[in-house]
Amino acid sequence: MPVAADAKQHQHNFNAVRAHVAKIYNAKVDEAAKDIARLCFVSHDPAAFYNAEAVPLDVTSEPSPVCNRSKARRKAELLTAQRLPNGF
Repeated sequence: MPVAADAKQHQHNFNAVRAHVAKIYNAKVDEAAKDIARLCFVSHDPAAFYNAEAVPLDVTSEPSPVCNRSKARRKAELLTAQRLPNGF
């Protein structure tokens, strides 16, 4: 994903990545990364992997809101809760 030119674009990009990670990996991203000031860093990893054929994440439209839990997971949790004795 290209680095954002301004704070508004950075927020848009962050929302797209958050939605993508939630949808594809059913995981949460570090919310602190939405702070544009955190882009000011230098890192070094001599063993870093570079994928020259990587495809950038499409951020042309605003991502739809995501739910942190899938429908199947919510259904399983509900069924489990219904089977538990009262008081648990």
